[in-house]
Amino acid sequence: MYDQKCCSIFDESDSEDFDFNQDLKLDLSSWKRCEVLSKRSFSSRFIKLDVVDCCTDLSNHVLLEFPWNEVHVKSGDIISIFGKYDEEQKSFILTKDFGLMIVNPDNLVSSTKVAQASFCLRKAVLSEKFYMQSMGNINMVVGTKVHDIFQKALYRSFFDGCKPNVASMFDDIVHSKDLAFMCYQNSLKIEEVKILFKEFVPKINNFLKTHLKLPLQEIKTKNQELNSLWIDKINDIEETLWCPRLGLKGKVDVTVHLHDRPKKNFTPFELKTGKASEYNELRDLILLRNQLVFYLSNYETKSTTNFEKISVMKLPDPITRESVCRSCEYNNVCSAIYSNSSTKDHNQPLLRLSKELLSHISEEELKYIMKWIEILMKEEAAINEGKD
Repeated sequence: MYDQKCCSIFDESDSEDFDFNQDLKLDLSSWKRCEVLSKRSFSSRFIKLDVVDCCTDLSNHVLLEFPWNEVHVKSGDIISIFGKYDEEQKSFILTKDFGLMIVNPDNLVSSTKVAQASFCLRKAVLSEKFYMQSMGNINMVVGTKVHDIFQKALYRSFFDGCKPNVASMFDDIVHSKDLAFMCYQNSLKIEEVKILFKEFVPKINNFLKTHLKLPLQEIKTKNQELNSLWIDKINDIEETLWCPRLGLKGKVDVTVHLHDRPKKNFTPFELKTGKASEYNELRDLILLRNQLVFYLSNYETKSTTNFEKISVMKLPDPITRESVCRSCEYNNVCSAIYSNSSTKDHNQPLLRLSKELLSHISEEELKYIMKWIEILMKEEAAINEGKD
């Protein structure tokens, strides 16, 4: 795949302070898709990766500074990467302020899952492997339905050619069987949900009035046109987007065409009804995404007197908030795996909680459960290997 002569400059016996030749080496100042040839400590500050471009076979090395030096990456991994050239180090580097590295970018992770991982990474990993019926809250129920109504209002405005009655649409939702089921499932009162719904009626009406340019509608003033974002076309609703460069996938509420914006034909539009995430930097989200990919594809081998060798899911450490773990829908499977982990902390609240959560399960039953988890994980690994 790559030229051995080109990669010989990275031999361990070679001096680390060789001259940088831009013409012969891979330029990592822009996005490149590379294979990791080797990984080693360069100093207490850096981890050094030798990489080769998957397309051109040009190679180079890159120094990873915190937090990138803590990312799980190994020889043979495919990475999507860019950094900046540092004159002092005579190398491309990734720092907390510049550069990104996505490990195994072909493994597309849901952007929603990455956002969930910001609170409990362990739960985000488990939710990819085990389906549990989650208990929502009133904000989640309201947010889901507000999204539905907003999208229907846009659809009716452009595709049906009529002005939607948002208040009537909310009223239909309030009296629907679907909302009644969601409220029952989450132990909510419909009247409480109805009160929150009313707050969004004027907001949606105001948005439609301010930002929608219907086919027969004329913009009255030039200032109004300049000061507003006018939507003159809906491209898609709930459009699925894949981004292999960042290793992410997700759905966009609406993709729209903005009036008089020829340079950028379509613009993604997201409706925000909840609280802002504490992770608002792309770097932090990519680091979380890399952690998710690592844990979703790794297992640890464990041997005890009670078990034959079994492969158990390698999971992130649990959070230390017992009250949150107690109400989590994954607490049974989470505590079962943790209680059988070879690296458990006896002061961890989850370990104390697991005695209560698993009190109804005998040791034989627990062995049976762990054995089946092992079988399912091996089956999944075999299926994924066949896809490669």
